[in-house]
Amino acid sequence: MGITSSSNSPRDQFLSKEVGYTSKQHLKKSFIEEINKELDVLFAPKREESFVDRDTEADARYSEFMKGGPCKESFTAMEKCVKESGVPSGKCNEPLIMFLECVSSHPDYYHPFLAVVKSAIEHGHKEVQALNAMKQALKDDALAARNQSFRDKEFRRF
Repeated sequence: MGITSSSNSPRDQFLSKEVGYTSKQHLKKSFIEEINKELDVLFAPKREESFVDRDTEADARYSEFMKGGPCKESFTAMEKCVKESGVPSGKCNEPLIMFLECVSSHPDYYHPFLAVVKSAIEHGHKEVQALNAMKQALKDDALAARNQSFRDKEFRRF
């Protein structure tokens, strides 16, 4: 009787799915937080106001910047889709792709925004590497525990 692979164990399958789900949610949240943090710095309000007013003003400055460039129509379409759906969702993929393609084709105007996206992507790569290391450590620990359990069972047989 051989040792089964970790992917065959129901517990390991659950753990793999749970860690995978959690890591995807974590990465998405982390990516959005990183972009928002960088955009807040880039489009910070000019005057001191309450926190809520500062957020509103930063959003307004961001929107004004985006609409001031050659991608006004694609930005407006994406913004409308997000507002209608309540949150960014799969329904908004087409307007988002059109907007990003437009922005990418006009780096002369949108370079501050593109720098924010590049920074968030680099941050995301680091997060992926950390999560992959965590997953590997979990697999290694599970395998070591399984091997120890197997050795204990074999030892008791004699």
